[in-house]
Amino acid sequence: MKNTLLLLCLTIAQLSIAQEFIEESAKSATYNQNGDPITNVMDADGMRQGNWYFVNDLNQDVVLKKYTNNSCDETSFYINNNWVNAQDYQSNAVQTDALKNELNANNINLQADQQLLVVIENGQAQLLSVLGNWAANDKSAAIQIVNDFISQNTSSLTGKILLLL
Repeated sequence: MKNTLLLLCLTIAQLSIAQEFIEESAKSATYNQNGDPITNVMDADGMRQGNWYFVNDLNQDVVLKKYTNNSCDETSFYINNNWVNAQDYQSNAVQTDALKNELNANNINLQADQQLLVVIENGQAQLLSVLGNWAANDKSAAIQIVNDFISQNTSSLTGKILLLL
């Protein structure tokens, strides 16, 4: 029973981390001197291949996904000037729901084309990206709410946690 529960928890955590980032955050393809694509490559069959970079609202790289035939093999986050493997982080549904509720209570209801990515390591949180189409006031308010939430919940935010809303 314990093994089944552990397997279920790990599967749920992986599914949360495997969630796709909104398409608008994918960086444009980059090309080598011969004009061949080297990043964010879509092959002739429409499948993602190689390294795909996703950027935040300031056009900074925040997520790297490595694809083979449209299947994501690895996801990394750019934290403190380093790429770190997403598998080192676990999803926290309780904190994610609490943060969503806090945003909703302040009349910020995330739409399908909006996303927030927060990573937490041993109580130190970093809002990696605010993606999508936001009204300026909503974006500022969302960032403030996330920062307040993090500072109010520092004691319960231990380990390596990913909040993807």
